Amino acid sequence: PDTHNNNFGDIGVAGVLVDLPTLIERLTPEQTLASILDDLGQEKPDLAIVFAMTSVDKSKKPKKKSILYRIVDPNLLPPGFSIEKFEAALTSLGEETNSLPPHLAENPLYHAQGIIEHGFRLQFSYHPHDITLRFSYLPKVVTRKTMLPALLHVLQASTFTTTA
Repeated sequence: PDTHNNNFGDIGVAGVLVDLPTLIERLTPEQTLASILDDLGQEKPDLAIVFAMTSVDKSKKPKKKSILYRIVDPNLLPPGFSIEKFEAALTSLGEETNSLPPHLAENPLYHAQGIIEHGFRLQFSYHPHDITLRFSYLPKVVTRKTMLPALLHVLQASTFTTTA
């Protein structure tokens, strides 16, 4: 996966060329979704968190993609990291007027994909097939060219930690 260094461990990003049901169907008895994400980061000893975006699931109505993430090494996250605050910060991007930072809002793709008007429409939960993973559906029009810069923005903003 691509990795982007931040003020904590590396951030891994993987594109999955199949939809989530197909990925689950292809798992061997020894594999889990988490083990696949772990394998992606095996060569990266400083990997803190890994994300994966899947292809469009045509069985969903409306058709949707998925985004999954897993914390690989909690020791590489900033002190006080909060999944709830991280997901709330990511979910709120685009949902409120002027909630996208200018460097993202000025990109025409955020307008074309409806993110400026509707946000990413994320609703994270634990995946029923593997409760060590967090996942959310995405509208099929959202691409990695908009989702990944938004993820990096939220992770770099460090607004997702608890204060003592």
